[in-house]
Amino acid sequence: MSFVQAFAEEGVATVIIMRGEVKAKEKDSESIITVTKGMWIKEGTVLQSAPKSFAKLLFIDKSEMSLGPESQMVISSFPKDQAGILTLVKGQLRSKVTKDYMDMADKDKSKLYIKTKSAAMGVRGTDFQVNFDRNTSATTLVTFSGAVAMAQLSEAAGRSFDRTNLESTLHSKEAVLVQKGEFAGTSPQQQATPPEKLPTDKLEALKSSDGTLVVKEIVSELVKTAVQGEVKEEKKEEKKDKKEQDKKEEKKEEKKEEAKKEEKKDVAATPAKSIVPPGLSADMVKNVGGGELEKSLAASLGTTTLSELKAAAVAEIKETALRAPASVDGSLMPPPPPPSTIPSMLPPPPPPPVINDQQLNNILNNTYKTYENAPPPVIPDANTRVRLIFH
Repeated sequence: MSFVQAFAEEGVATVIIMRGEVKAKEKDSESIITVTKGMWIKEGTVLQSAPKSFAKLLFIDKSEMSLGPESQMVISSFPKDQAGILTLVKGQLRSKVTKDYMDMADKDKSKLYIKTKSAAMGVRGTDFQVNFDRNTSATTLVTFSGAVAMAQLSEAAGRSFDRTNLESTLHSKEAVLVQKGEFAGTSPQQQATPPEKLPTDKLEALKSSDGTLVVKEIVSELVKTAVQGEVKEEKKEEKKDKKEQDKKEEKKEEKKEEAKKEEKKDVAATPAKSIVPPGLSADMVKNVGGGELEKSLAASLGTTTLSELKAAAVAEIKETALRAPASVDGSLMPPPPPPSTIPSMLPPPPPPPVINDQQLNNILNNTYKTYENAPPPVIPDANTRVRLIFH
């Protein structure tokens, strides 16, 4: 019995147009034959086309399938009373499926299933083209008329030929319906992309090729779109993560600002520690300008330290002024008015008191205790007299 006779016995499709070289391998057979026009192809057969070659098949349900150049297809299952299953291993497949499948009872179900490594498609009567890129495992679908359902297919589901599972996948929420003039794509890491309108010139270029030619530029764009769908999702996640990170940083900055404000409040509420030695006022230290007191302080503290002490006393006086009580309207109390030019009728103030030895001794002792590095205080004798002059 010849190979042609063997294919004709249980064939599900016949070759109506041939160009170039197309090979066929029957299921459970190691023999590879060259396909010729008029040959019957059996269920389970693998078809593979060479470059610049194609084959158009007419199936028993009157549907037409064109296997494009450098493509490989398996007629996985094609019974007379159920939807057929074709597997596109690589390349391009153009299909024109009739609306009425021969003996199918349920006319609302898909009339044909087409699978790739990454996608499942369900057809009910339409004209469409499928491309599968082996390098990226991306599947693209273009619909010329009617509508085709498309969904991502897991590797495990891709090995199954259960029609119920395929139909369930194509009715899932992840599936998309690609209508006339639209295209969509999917890959192993990417759900089916939302259908998009294909520009008219590109749509007509693909349609007129009838699946016998591969319009590489257009197909490459479609594959890129299918693969970039994953990139878009990744970028979307990156933006989401960045937005969340920015919010966290903003909260950190807000907490820092609040901490600074609280710190300023605490500083404002804490009274300043006076640097003036006990027993002296800031005015007294500020106005030290000679005499025994300055000599004693200079000998005890050092000239440099005494100068710093004077400057600190001036600063303390200014700070005390800034801490003056607020008026009713919230502003600081106004400075005292300038001295009157009218002669006062009051008696002149008494002269400043004279500090005796014991008072000076106390002042120096307190100063020595305040400044740890100061030399021992000078102990005045009975003849020591100091007069404080206030300016």
